[in-house]
Amino acid sequence: PRVSRDQYRAGALLPVTDAQPGDLLFWAYDPNDPDTIHHVAMYLGDGKIVEAQQTGVPVHVRPVRWNEPELVPRAVRPGV
Repeated sequence: PRVSRDQYRAGALLPVTDAQPGDLLFWAYDPNDPDTIHHVAMYLGDGKIVEAQQTGVPVHVRPVRWNEPELVPRAVRPGV
């Protein structure tokens, strides 16, 4: 799927802290409500993600903290 809200529903859900490289992490205005998801990033492992933050900001790698505001508590393993 193209948009983050649809991507959230396109794979197996798992606790975000169990994410493996290639899993998708999501941010939402209300982390307990998937209908408010507004951002997705791919987990790279070793506490890092790759993301395209917004128009005009180059795709980049950054560390992720499991207690970040708006981080949805479930990750998605695509295709499972």
